[in-house]
Amino acid sequence: DAAAARMSAQTVIFVDVDGVLNVGLTQGEANTLMLSLRNMALARRVQLDGRASKASKDAAESLLNLAAAPLSGEAGTLQKYMCPDHGISDLLVERLAKLLLAAGPSAHVVLSSSWRHERHAAKRDLLERKISKCIGQSFSFHGVTNTDRKEHTGGDRLQLLGDYLEGYSQRIPRDQHLRILVLDDFFLCPMGWTVGEKLVQTQEEMKDYIQSRVKTHAAQVKIVYTYDEWTMRLGKLHASIGLQMSMYVDALNFLQDKVEAQPELQVPETRSALLLKTAEVLPIKTRPPGFQPCRSVILAL
Repeated sequence: DAAAARMSAQTVIFVDVDGVLNVGLTQGEANTLMLSLRNMALARRVQLDGRASKASKDAAESLLNLAAAPLSGEAGTLQKYMCPDHGISDLLVERLAKLLLAAGPSAHVVLSSSWRHERHAAKRDLLERKISKCIGQSFSFHGVTNTDRKEHTGGDRLQLLGDYLEGYSQRIPRDQHLRILVLDDFFLCPMGWTVGEKLVQTQEEMKDYIQSRVKTHAAQVKIVYTYDEWTMRLGKLHASIGLQMSMYVDALNFLQDKVEAQPELQVPETRSALLLKTAEVLPIKTRPPGFQPCRSVILAL
């Protein structure tokens, strides 16, 4: 029956790190800029430095605007997820740990992040130690996605997830139900990827693709896509926004088979109004004569 199916389901969780356990942005052709303690300190100094280059000032403005963006399902702004240079927000890793506990001891947890590569072995070890501390027992990832194939787009990442699942599904009984949770910002990319011959433009199509790779098993799929974008004075900002509370609750309900609708949060103001209101969450205490600090300018969201 349905209860027996839930009890026999094998849970597989794919974990990305950058964009899920930390926050960052890209703008134009620039590299990803992480919302870290060091970068925020640099952004504040750049605001005060009249000799700073335009590129530096633009990067500082973008980072401060990102930090001022309101969260979904909880109070505060993205500054709440600011992390040390190692790239792990303690608040966000605690949420991940709670999801792993909810999934149960038989869950198969896969590292799909670039942190799976050998060059990031020290950071992966740190992450596993942090998770172990949160859950009160030793933890290590049960597997990693393919490290030989290069990834450049969200479509590349999605295909690697499918490859892993196809191989994994062949190692478990055919009558075993799969529950698949994906936590990923998909390379800070808006949807519109080509995966093989498939065009993926919606989260529903992402789910369909994952299910198509495990045709021999009944599968439930939940994609937690930690990406957002909005247009600001300097242009479109692509943001990896971390495992926000609303996303965490959705993932937790999925793992616990809770399908009832959650009450909608009462949002008294528009996102633009909140961004404008919180734009000065990082005040500058001293200013040189004639200095004008950069301000958040929200053109459209």
